[in-house]
Amino acid sequence: WGTPVFSWNADYTSATVTFTCTRDSSHTETLNATVTSETTAATCEAAGKIVYTASVVFENITYTDKKEVTISATGHSYALSKWNWTGYEKAEAVFVCANDNTHTETVTATITNKVTKEATCESTGTKTYTATVTFEGKSYTDSKTETLAALGHDYQFSFFEWASDYTSAKAVLVCSNDNTHTQKVDVTVTSEITAATCETAGKTVYTATYDGHTESKEVTIPAIGHSYALSKWNWTGYEKAEAVFVCANDNTHT
Repeated sequence: WGTPVFSWNADYTSATVTFTCTRDSSHTETLNATVTSETTAATCEAAGKIVYTASVVFENITYTDKKEVTISATGHSYALSKWNWTGYEKAEAVFVCANDNTHTETVTATITNKVTKEATCESTGTKTYTATVTFEGKSYTDSKTETLAALGHDYQFSFFEWASDYTSAKAVLVCSNDNTHTQKVDVTVTSEITAATCETAGKTVYTATYDGHTESKEVTIPAIGHSYALSKWNWTGYEKAEAVFVCANDNTHT
């Protein structure tokens, strides 16, 4: 018998072997081979292969033939796995290959931020940070929210609120963060009197003081006028006399 001829089917899953007699080519024997296969799996980056082995035993001799089929590399199939944030200003997106989880890609994100709720004097606010990456032509985002502390009140002096008679006053304080928030604080009021005279009006000057701020209000005291009373008689002999009247409010007025 001459060299056997292996005939494989298209997908190499079966084969036949033909033996031809070297003395008479019309004498042939065709046998079905036993086909086994051994696979080396393809990876993301490397091709694999399937080796098909056909074997027959003919007249106590084993004959084999092999065919090899290449399996293309699978390529990467990345999916977003997680986000790693550092504080609020830095983030990375981690992508893991579905075909081999030892293959990862880490992409640094661009961070933007926006105040989504303003803090007030008495309540907290929020600021939202958004991380964005583009990987393999697709955009991914993640967000993180920061709590903004309440501003607290920042009261500043605005004006004095006086009693109708100016003997007392309050300092009105307005919050610089929200002018609808006010406080009123009792302040010290001092007074300085310039007395009225018979012919000249006087005054009372009231001065309010608070934290370096002062304001004065002046109240006029009307002139008191003269209040004359007979003080004495001055006679000159018996034929002449004068009556002397002295003002009770100012005895220099006669």
